[in-house]
Amino acid sequence: PSEIRGPTNTGAATQVSADVTDVPRVESELTWNLDLRKGLQLNLFASSLWQKAEFDANTAAMGLPATRSSDSVTARGVGYGGQLKADNWDLVLAGYTGEALGTLVMLDGNALDGAGGERDHDGWYAQYRYDFTPRFGSGVAWGESNADATAFDRADFAANGTSYLEQQSNWSLMSWYRLTDYLTFMAQFTQADTDYTFGRSQDNSLMAVGAILSW
Repeated sequence: PSEIRGPTNTGAATQVSADVTDVPRVESELTWNLDLRKGLQLNLFASSLWQKAEFDANTAAMGLPATRSSDSVTARGVGYGGQLKADNWDLVLAGYTGEALGTLVMLDGNALDGAGGERDHDGWYAQYRYDFTPRFGSGVAWGESNADATAFDRADFAANGTSYLEQQSNWSLMSWYRLTDYLTFMAQFTQADTDYTFGRSQDNSLMAVGAILSW
């Protein structure tokens, strides 16, 4: 076929989407595992992503990416982080930065602005877990993802009052109890905050309880 479409688009919150992917996405990852001393381990990683995607004929015909000098976009990014763990606790720190990465599933949504321009993205994640006993443990996690506003976003807000997703962040508290080797009960509280460009925001609180059955 003349246009090869991948399982995901490099998309925007609007109808602008670059979903013609004649070139496969390239991903890589390096890991490094160290035994620092008895019972203490350090695991490090670094990863990268590259994806070129073109606007389809319908999008090009609408003139939406007319301000661009190219009929394609390029998503690129790097990730990095590590885990420090012992017998009854572990600490995880990770981050990423790049262009046209999006803030939803894969590269969909918020990767591009309304004119088809790549947004700058970055984010980080931290988690600490501690087992008080072999059966009972708790943990805390905190992270955020950011999408920088572009010149088109600022002009669109000035003309139409349109806001776009700029930051998603949340923190969680969790506890679990292993009743048996096969059944674990869990409870988690999450506070999620969503900030939009130029001052708008949304807050959500979530309490969840459940069980995990494994065999």
